[in-house]
Amino acid sequence: MEYIPKYFLPDEAHTIIYNEPQLTNLSEYLHNQPLTINSKMLVLFYNSIGLSLNDFSRIFNLIQTEEPSLVIGKSVHDKIILSCSYGFDKELINPIITANRKYANYLNSISSKDIFIHTLDGYLSIDNFEDIKKLYIELSKKESLSYCSQKMHENFNDLFIEYKELLNV
Repeated sequence: MEYIPKYFLPDEAHTIIYNEPQLTNLSEYLHNQPLTINSKMLVLFYNSIGLSLNDFSRIFNLIQTEEPSLVIGKSVHDKIILSCSYGFDKELINPIITANRKYANYLNSISSKDIFIHTLDGYLSIDNFEDIKKLYIELSKKESLSYCSQKMHENFNDLFIEYKELLNV
């Protein structure tokens, strides 16, 4: 938590930082957190990139239907980067972890649920050094300014300069 810049977390959001080794009990942990009535629950994994303000607006709009619904964001390698639902449902949270965030495995594990599923894709999940190379390429595009501030670009640029030989792009 101490390494996350203060401007990164919105003031109006109730943010829960969860220790990864404890992920097997994520739903129990979330269940014990104070939630307001009719709240939306967004689980966003720390190694995800490519989400803009428009993406968040779209995600929250998709779950405002009368019917139970779920929004799943996935990476270009079919890894779940986020899950958003209306309220808390343990049967939707636990399978993300047990499926190792693999999209197809997750869908199989929740197939018995009567729920609308909206899938958004094309995001990056930085899971290994090869993904850092993809991040370098992605941040070279002008479109990345919609989800990555100039300050963050500068910080990434410093990181890329430090690892230039290893990136070899």
